[in-house]
Amino acid sequence: MKDKDEMNEEGGREIGASPGVDPSGEELSNNSPVQTSSPESEETAKVQANAILLLTSGAANGGQDGKPGISPDSVPLPKSAEEWAPILIMALRAKKMTILGLGRIFHAAKSSLARGGWTGIWKLKKSERPPVSKRKGDRYALIGQEFGNANETTLSHLVNKLPGSAGALYCLAMLGRQLVIELIVDGKIHEGLTAAKARQLLYEHRPDLKQERPFTRDRWLARFHTLMGVLATEGTHEDLIAVLPDVRVAVETMAAQTSEPVQKETPESGETNNPA
Repeated sequence: MKDKDEMNEEGGREIGASPGVDPSGEELSNNSPVQTSSPESEETAKVQANAILLLTSGAANGGQDGKPGISPDSVPLPKSAEEWAPILIMALRAKKMTILGLGRIFHAAKSSLARGGWTGIWKLKKSERPPVSKRKGDRYALIGQEFGNANETTLSHLVNKLPGSAGALYCLAMLGRQLVIELIVDGKIHEGLTAAKARQLLYEHRPDLKQERPFTRDRWLARFHTLMGVLATEGTHEDLIAVLPDVRVAVETMAAQTSEPVQKETPESGETNNPA
């Protein structure tokens, strides 16, 4: 088993994790402050370094676990949007690297275990198995399979164009690495791609994966109650007044339909009978 330092070095430097790239395209080392468009003073560099420390050292917890830390109120931090923007980009990319790192580990586990071993993980006692479902584990493994290869030079240069959500990355992983690279070059995949847009892209290129779920009363009722709950908790009084007429029409239409005679089809002729 690799020691902690080796795992940090390997796991922490996922695709594109070192060095980073700022919006201007310049490389950024992990230990140097983010360069803004106008680094005019040492004070500017200092507050940027403080912000990076806040993001990377667990400083937001105020130095918990005996580790030194800083809080947003204890040291000077950037004051402008221009200074904060590249730092927030770094934070989001760090989150993406965490997802890719998880995927790499899950893929290593799934691909190295003998037949039945992967499923066996989720047959262990609840306290001994990962706190995610096997389905989610499969998704992480696929992300790791397609995007977790840190030695893939081509993908390393394009990783900052990948979206940062696990849902979007999973949809792209189903497309396959090579097609994803081509779509990045074409500008169809970018950091801001949402999971919903990634799913649309998936179905556009893999229509065979789009399966319409059949109607079920239970699923419909679950969605209905969810929407009513959202309306009750997030809607205003004016919203309730506005939707009430449509709700009344829908209920009246449903009531009228339930009062109509049921049309049954005879097995022999295919004709419909109107029961007396």
